Amino acid sequence: MKLFRLADLAPLLDHYDQLGEVFYALDSEWRIAAANEAALRFAGRTRGEAIGASYWDVVPNARGGPIEGAFGEALATGEVAQLELESSLHPGRYTRLFAIPLQDGLAVGLRDVTEQRSAEAEKTRQLINAEEHLRLAAEAAQIGTWEVDPCTGSRRWSARFRTILGLSEEAQPDPALFSSLIDERDREWVNAMYRGAYEGANGGAYSAEFRIRRVDDGSERWVSTRGRVFFDERGRATRGIGALYDITHRKQAEQALRESEERFRLAAEAFQGGVFDLDATTGHVLRSNRHYEMVGEEPGSIAPDRHAWYARIHPEDRPAFEAAVQGVYEAGARQYEAEYRVRHRDGRWIWIWHRAIALRDEEGRLRRVVGSLIDISERKRAEDALREGEARFRHLADSAPALIWLTDESGRLTFANMHFDFMFGRPAASFVPRGWREIVYPDDLRPFVDRFTAAFKARSAFEMELRVFDRAGQIRWLHADAVPRMNDSGSFLGYTGCAVDITEGKAAQDRQILLIHELNHRVKNTLATVQSIAAQSLRGERSASEARNVFEARLFALSRAHDVLTQESWQGAKLGQIVAQAIEPYGGGHRFRVAGPEVRLSSHSALAFAMALQELATNAAKYGALSVPGGQVEVIWATEPRPSGLLLKFDWAESGGPPVAAPERRGFGTRLIEQSLARDLEAEVTLDFAPGGLTCSISAAVPSS
Repeated sequence: MKLFRLADLAPLLDHYDQLGEVFYALDSEWRIAAANEAALRFAGRTRGEAIGASYWDVVPNARGGPIEGAFGEALATGEVAQLELESSLHPGRYTRLFAIPLQDGLAVGLRDVTEQRSAEAEKTRQLINAEEHLRLAAEAAQIGTWEVDPCTGSRRWSARFRTILGLSEEAQPDPALFSSLIDERDREWVNAMYRGAYEGANGGAYSAEFRIRRVDDGSERWVSTRGRVFFDERGRATRGIGALYDITHRKQAEQALRESEERFRLAAEAFQGGVFDLDATTGHVLRSNRHYEMVGEEPGSIAPDRHAWYARIHPEDRPAFEAAVQGVYEAGARQYEAEYRVRHRDGRWIWIWHRAIALRDEEGRLRRVVGSLIDISERKRAEDALREGEARFRHLADSAPALIWLTDESGRLTFANMHFDFMFGRPAASFVPRGWREIVYPDDLRPFVDRFTAAFKARSAFEMELRVFDRAGQIRWLHADAVPRMNDSGSFLGYTGCAVDITEGKAAQDRQILLIHELNHRVKNTLATVQSIAAQSLRGERSASEARNVFEARLFALSRAHDVLTQESWQGAKLGQIVAQAIEPYGGGHRFRVAGPEVRLSSHSALAFAMALQELATNAAKYGALSVPGGQVEVIWATEPRPSGLLLKFDWAESGGPPVAAPERRGFGTRLIEQSLARDLEAEVTLDFAPGGLTCSISAAVPSS
């Protein structure tokens, strides 16, 4: 080591002043040859008082103590000597003294280490407290501890330390024993870690987790160790302490967690949807591979933030989706879900079902958002097809001229077509679910409900006829049919029903029954009439030929009258038709003058009129006005209103024929007119055989139609 001279130290004075450290230069007689400003302030002397003065006079308590010993050591060895002690000039302050030998003296440097020593003292105190707390905590937490004195080689193992290793209480601390218990897979690196700590690596601190084999049962256990090696000023290890904790259960839990995470990873890969995990603090998003595949992208090709995904959402769907997300970010919602369209890499739009759950800390701050996404395009297409099918069904149902309805599995009405509105003058929706009861005829409501309930319990089809009130309040007949609906698995879904208006059919059926009765009655009457005609026409005073002609003519008249009634389905006939049929064989409009309003007669009255007119026309052709070329017949009728209907006044008047005289004997025709017609019509009938021509007047009540 090359020693400086006193004359070489002048530049060091300013350097030490800049460092704020004390610096003296002493000659071989211990006199102060040079001092910086910090030294003068430290000694409380002026430069004139200090320069040339003995160091022992300036610092009187230093002589004969450690400082003088350090000075002597530096001069004797030619090496820098260091000493740390409390200042005699400034009690309570600690300084570190550097004695630097020179060729012609000694350089002395002083550094104030009071704050450093206080910090170290506090650190030592804290360490002592921490060690005590650690010891108490270790006892409570079943942590094993040890201590090592590297200078003496002594060691101490706590009882818990021995228990973790499976050692008896009598087992003596032995580093070779401990090393032998470390699993062969970990032994080399653990021993290297311990050696490095005692050599000063990482400031002497170390920690590790490794496997051991217990002495007592040979079982494998996981342990965690943490320790610290302390060093003195010269860097020598003075103490080593450490703790050992059995973490086997934690390791098993971690292994179970890894297995669970692996299962989750495999499940996520098998899951047809995408999975994501968003860190709400950083905005970073982790996405599963399937998340990318759904939109045709390569894993990692979408920026790892939520807005990169939002940008792919269809503009029409994005506002609603972002509103749902804001419920989690701003309103504290626990979760959100949405359905929206997102653009695929090939340009098409696919439908996504998106659901996420918010994870918050104890103070309610949002930390993570985890969720899943599923491609529901097929479902959406199926829903569209279903809606289209339902629309077609509704269109067909609303177009059908029948009442079509559906129930659910509980029997409640769920659908009614527009024909309900047409028939009943109310919106179809008003009949769902129980409004239909208001239009059913009261006497038919209970039977209908009972019939439907019985079929519902049996899950069988049913049909029934019932009466309802239409929009005008009129009673109409319906024929209702219903069949149960089943799904593919055979579960009951409800009923599909149809009700057809059979009012006209019912009326036709009633008319048919009436006509059958009427026909039965008319056949009997006709046979009686034919019998009477035969009896009157085949009297003995006529020749066979004449009798046959008369009989045929009357049968023909009866037939023509029946033709008129048949055309009207035996519902009656118009008087004008009956008159036209009767006079047509006799010249019609050329020999007759006919006038009168339209009057409809019942079938019974129409037949009586037809027979009477046939007799009048036949008599006129044989004996009256129609028997000569210039003869005329006037057929006139009129009506007068009455409370119960009309009063019909009918007149038959002949003129221009041969003189007329009353017959000496009343024949069949006369009796038919005067008696049968009067009886059948409940009418007043008058026959007048005036010389100028026969007249027949009929006055009869006609019920209103």
